Amino acid sequence: MELRMLSEYYVYLLKMSWPALSWLFLIGILLGSRCLQLVIRVFSEKSYLTRFMQVLKILFLVMIIIVYAHMFVLNYSDWFHKPSVARGVIESIKTDNDFKGYTLVVITGEERLTVKVDPATAAQLQKHDLIEVTYLSQKRDAVKCTVLTRQAQNSI
Repeated sequence: MELRMLSEYYVYLLKMSWPALSWLFLIGILLGSRCLQLVIRVFSEKSYLTRFMQVLKILFLVMIIIVYAHMFVLNYSDWFHKPSVARGVIESIKTDNDFKGYTLVVITGEERLTVKVDPATAAQLQKHDLIEVTYLSQKRDAVKCTVLTRQAQNSI
């Protein structure tokens, strides 16, 4: 895959997920530093009961970090997949009230692909256009959409 396409893909992902990614790093830094403080305290304590309680606190903080990281991976799993590219003919362009955008149905050979596009992109597309679309493989959001050939509107 070309570098430009990959950079567009990851910039789109960053724009889409920066709030969750920021919180993940912030929580990781804060709870990680607290874990380090507790680890230092474990080695300085002499009482076994106090050491045991410190270890339980460390395990609890690590579990919080793991749960938040797992939630991020579930919601933004496209970070761990390569961008998908499809070439095909537009079958239909429909409004999608849940997405506040448009749903694009593209026929790529024998496969029907449904991707979500924003209103500005949908305004540039017409039914029966041959397009190349780069999209998130899990969420099916279009990152880039290029019209390759346009169907003549009033053909003979």
